[in-house]
Amino acid sequence: MEKELSPAIKFIQSTKIENELFDLYRNLRRELKKGGLKEEELTSVNEAPAAVWHAHGKLLKKFEDIKKLVIRYGLDDSHLGPYIENKFAEIDKEIPLD
Repeated sequence: MEKELSPAIKFIQSTKIENELFDLYRNLRRELKKGGLKEEELTSVNEAPAAVWHAHGKLLKKFEDIKKLVIRYGLDDSHLGPYIENKFAEIDKEIPLD
């Protein structure tokens, strides 16, 4: 039996606001790849092309916007992080950095 999704997850799926976040993450992965960064280097990136930092900033802003919107609607945002991390892991396989 599949675990039921939290109201916050149902909300971001039904409104499709998660799609832009995942598109931004895909773009970040492409920029990381273009910049020659490897998966093992991502835990501590000190130098990267400007496009990587720009993509990273846009991704962080979108995530914060989604969290604020979920909270504004009175929903518990505690399930967002794990849900998004799982989706990001799927994208990591889609766009590997090796």
